[in-house]
Amino acid sequence: MRLFVAIDLPDSVRQALRQRLGEQRRDDGFPKARWVRSERFHWTLSFLGEVVADRQAEAVLDPLAAALREAVDRHRACTLRVAGAGSFPTSGAARVLWLGVEESRPGALAALAGDLAAAVEPWAEPRRGRKGSFKPHLTVARCRPPWPRRAVERFLSGWKGFRGESFPVREVVLYESFLQPSGPRYVSRARISLREEAG
Repeated sequence: MRLFVAIDLPDSVRQALRQRLGEQRRDDGFPKARWVRSERFHWTLSFLGEVVADRQAEAVLDPLAAALREAVDRHRACTLRVAGAGSFPTSGAARVLWLGVEESRPGALAALAGDLAAAVEPWAEPRRGRKGSFKPHLTVARCRPPWPRRAVERFLSGWKGFRGESFPVREVVLYESFLQPSGPRYVSRARISLREEAG
């Protein structure tokens, strides 16, 4: 099983991003890229990779979901919005284009991601279990071959100063990913609620 933990976007946000990206692509004639379909947009908080497949799914998913619940219970719901854009790498030719995030409580996602990484470590691929800097981003395109910087800057300029619709985030989702020629298919395996925001 290929598993990851993520935050979903509301349909209204997906639709607005799909429209804006579509208009930008039509107007600017960018180089070739594999554009992510809007129904697959999400913010990954923790990627486990391939979890051992020699056991029944329930033998993995039940204790994993319990560990996630314990980690998530330490964090409150928050409000997010899509804001700005960037690329990986951040200079030179780019392999990935992404949209950024603005948090109602700066650092909340990094703290949540850190606790999730610790919680999933017993199940995650060894190379995924290492701690590293967390950069919340929403991948919108994978550039093969990598885009020259002038094309990247043209893409980024279309998102300068952009701040999308804000929306509440009340849960995280454990997804199983199925890789297919047409792109990955995601199936929800557990939905875990964050604590309500303090009123």
